[in-house]
Amino acid sequence: MAALDSLERLPNELLYMIGGHLPGSDNTKMGSLAALCLTCHRFNAVFEQQLYRIDARYGMKDTGAMAFGAMTGQVRVLEKSFAQGGAINDPDEETYWAEETVKPIHHATRCSDGSEQALEWLLDHGADVHSKAIPDRNRGCCMKCNYYIYLEPFAQLPLRWTICEGNIPGVRVLIRRGALDYPEDQAVATDYRNSAMFCAVEHNRHELVLDVLQAIGPDAARSILQMRGRYGYTLLDALVRNNGPPAIIRAVLEMGAATELGDEGDDGYGETPLWRALLFSQWESVTALLDYGARQLDTDPNTWRNNDDRGYVYFILLQGAGCHDFRRDGATDPMRRMVTKGILFPDRLWKGKTPLGNLIEGDWDTLDVTRSVEFLLDIGADPNLTTEPAAPNSRGTTALFNLFDPHGSKRVKRWPFYQSWAIHRRSVNKGAYCCWFEKADGNLADIFARNKAIAAALLDHGASLNVVRESDGLSLLDRITGPFYTPPKRTETPRRRDLLILRIVRFLRRYARPEALTPAWTRWEHDKTTQLTEPHGLLTILESNPGGYIHIVSQKGVYKGKGLYKMDSGATKPRWEWALLCN
Repeated sequence: MAALDSLERLPNELLYMIGGHLPGSDNTKMGSLAALCLTCHRFNAVFEQQLYRIDARYGMKDTGAMAFGAMTGQVRVLEKSFAQGGAINDPDEETYWAEETVKPIHHATRCSDGSEQALEWLLDHGADVHSKAIPDRNRGCCMKCNYYIYLEPFAQLPLRWTICEGNIPGVRVLIRRGALDYPEDQAVATDYRNSAMFCAVEHNRHELVLDVLQAIGPDAARSILQMRGRYGYTLLDALVRNNGPPAIIRAVLEMGAATELGDEGDDGYGETPLWRALLFSQWESVTALLDYGARQLDTDPNTWRNNDDRGYVYFILLQGAGCHDFRRDGATDPMRRMVTKGILFPDRLWKGKTPLGNLIEGDWDTLDVTRSVEFLLDIGADPNLTTEPAAPNSRGTTALFNLFDPHGSKRVKRWPFYQSWAIHRRSVNKGAYCCWFEKADGNLADIFARNKAIAAALLDHGASLNVVRESDGLSLLDRITGPFYTPPKRTETPRRRDLLILRIVRFLRRYARPEALTPAWTRWEHDKTTQLTEPHGLLTILESNPGGYIHIVSQKGVYKGKGLYKMDSGATKPRWEWALLCN
């Protein structure tokens, strides 16, 4: 301490002599001089100007005093460096892209505290608000952004960097100081503004969108809101895609954002903002879009052309985030409102399939299928509408027929996965699910136990038991009573199976409307030599002959007894035809 006190009392001339004896030249002894200045305040006061002068002349542009002052928001450091010749706009002469070197104004974008003062000072002293800079490959201005994005011209400007860093005060300073007035032609300026706002939305700086739009005026704002970005997206698309606040979406709509654009009315992938809001269960945003005229596409309102023509209903009810909220919270009011506007639930959607058929054909372990079916029926879905034969794996059957389909799929495995093209379509948290299906013969008892409530809902709404367009003409009752189901276990007896079928038939009779019982399609065939056909169907016989026996007719004759079925092993192609007489 005594030695330091003695140094403190030395005149400045002797201190300069001590500094002059440090090893190295001016451009190499900066470290030694800085270490000496750390020993006491007297050395720091004497050599501070020399340190700033050496730094301004020989220091690294991205690690020197000017860069440090900009990154930390210390205006005093900026002033001292500038007074000793620190550069604000001069590029690093040794950089290959000299005009695109990171400058102090770019460093100031990274400051989280005091950045507005640093930016104001830099702009007051000649910093260019439109200067370009490419960040270091390993550092970048934001970890969320890919480095190669910043090779694009508009990604190198201070405004884009500031938005990326979430420096909201700094963004407002740059906008006020003319960052949006790009000094090139109007098309380039519009692209620049659009790029800045897309960056804000991408990084969830939604409030900055309104700042930018309000700063450029209503006409320019309307022009930007109606133009497409690089991948065909509008700003409204980006807001909905990134789960923007409904208040921001409504404000953007008030400024003139179009809910549909062009002849196709989508973003180039067949996806409108309404489609995304529905998929992500953003009901308040859906309401805002409907209030401002969102509608279906004029060409094909239920499809999107990027993948396989599956439409709104398929993804809203069967996949995505909306289905989970719909099942869990019962958020049906917005969906009913869409129905009144003709937005959703067409007769057919994916390659001729019906919404009811899609719900029933899959074993959706994440959905309440019963509730979904009831909702579709309540809003007017036709339970007797058959799928088109051209649909994949379709036999042109109704929803009720598909419900008791013995050859349905069984879901046996499920795991999360991620797809680059589908991440934003499946859920808000960018999670998607892939399921592996294993084909398995259905078990009649299990199918009936699982689907009783769905069958009752279909029958209550007028589902017919006999409307079918299969090539062989078999009806639902033919399927139920035929040899198409696998027994649940080996111990099952024919009598148990008989009782199960009787229970199913009674259930169907109890819930079916009278018009659903006729005409019946179950066929009777006698011996081949006569080729006679009995015109009465199963349920007609049930009504006219209460109490009786079970009649089984095969290709070679008639079997009478109390067993439900008998296969004629002598027939080349045994054909099973049924009639059931019971109480």
